[in-house]
Amino acid sequence: MNVTLEKSSEVEGRLTVNVVPADYEEKVKKELKEIGRTRVFPGFRKGHVPFGMIKRHFGQRITSDIVNEEVYRAVIGYIRENKLNILGEPMPVEVKNIDFDKETEFTFQYDLGFGPDLDVTVDKKVVIPYYQIEVPQNMIDEQDTAFRRRFGKNVDKEAVEEDSIVKGEISELNADGSLKEDGIVNDKGILTPRYLKEQSELFVGKKVGDKVTFNPAKASGENASEVASMLNIEKEAAQAVKADFQFEIKSISGLEPAELGQELFDLAFGKDNVKSEEEYFEEIRKMVSRELQQNAEMLFRNDARDVLVEKFGKFELPEKFLKRWLVARDEKLKEDNIDEEYNKSLSGIKWQLIEDRIISKYEIKVEEADVRNYAKMVAANQFAQYGMVGLSDELISGYAEKMLKDKNYSSRFVDDITDDRVFRTVKDNAKINEKKVTLDEFREIVKKVNEKA
Repeated sequence: MNVTLEKSSEVEGRLTVNVVPADYEEKVKKELKEIGRTRVFPGFRKGHVPFGMIKRHFGQRITSDIVNEEVYRAVIGYIRENKLNILGEPMPVEVKNIDFDKETEFTFQYDLGFGPDLDVTVDKKVVIPYYQIEVPQNMIDEQDTAFRRRFGKNVDKEAVEEDSIVKGEISELNADGSLKEDGIVNDKGILTPRYLKEQSELFVGKKVGDKVTFNPAKASGENASEVASMLNIEKEAAQAVKADFQFEIKSISGLEPAELGQELFDLAFGKDNVKSEEEYFEEIRKMVSRELQQNAEMLFRNDARDVLVEKFGKFELPEKFLKRWLVARDEKLKEDNIDEEYNKSLSGIKWQLIEDRIISKYEIKVEEADVRNYAKMVAANQFAQYGMVGLSDELISGYAEKMLKDKNYSSRFVDDITDDRVFRTVKDNAKINEKKVTLDEFREIVKKVNEKA
């Protein structure tokens, strides 16, 4: 099989594959004979079907399959043997309808786009900003409040507060405010004033035994589902409820936030890891700082991409080829909008090429064990979001294995680990210009970045 390459420029070329009978005939005969040996044909014993009959029935399809397979192997083989640095995939110049009964010699052509020869060296000449966000006191206070509420206890209250759980009997009233005979009654009513639209102030300050007149429809914002739940009736019946009701308070309970002390410290950070108020608030500060630095890390990666694309991205790309390739891959792209979309994605294309060179130059690899450990970390974090900490390694590993069976998860994990290692490599080798900023200053920086995007 003869394969030749003709370059129209430094970044584009055309591959021509000439096919003659000697390239495929023997394989076609072998495949047809295998069909004759294994297939059952009416009126013939198995293995005794005339070859001509088999060829008439299957010749075109088998020839087409084998020719296409051989051409594909020839194209890929040529690219590998000649170490061509191509972008995307070979694009057929035209799709031909071939009559394999009449034609025996074929010519196929493929357009290629070539990537640049890049030498990406990340050293101290590459300067990238990295922001250290100062933790504001209000965020420390908010996290302290969250811990105290999370590990607090439900206790009886003397009077109703916004967040109290109020239980009692709810009874429908007549227009004059008297109890309605045969009206709706729910002797297991329960509500929290904070969630009552326009009606919360009617309950705050009331005590056990008090009777409160309120309107369930107004309290729920005319939400029939909420009215149905409050009155313990069907949703259809709740849609017609507009009357006032009486709530006779039988009990009041609410959250008593945990007090500062060893019990709270142990619940928040593990037994004996924190032993004083100073250590407790310092651990909170560190925790909030880690959360804020995740945002700082995202901005660092964005800045790193911009700096590296600016420094190493001044190379020519096969624009015509890439536009055609992108249109073929994405049905949303058309000839009338590809120019705009290509310009939007140009920086991303250049970054992908630069990142690939970093991965190759600095020998960044992801092993199977790395992916499994990462999956376990993701699993543990997901459990922690629901307050499930200290779980056994067996449980976490089992959940991680389930995720890894999903190809979407596993490929995403590989990408995440690769990205982490690429940017860690950049951080280790470049000059990092650290800057301390307040949270408000950081937000303003991000705002300006987003405005430019």
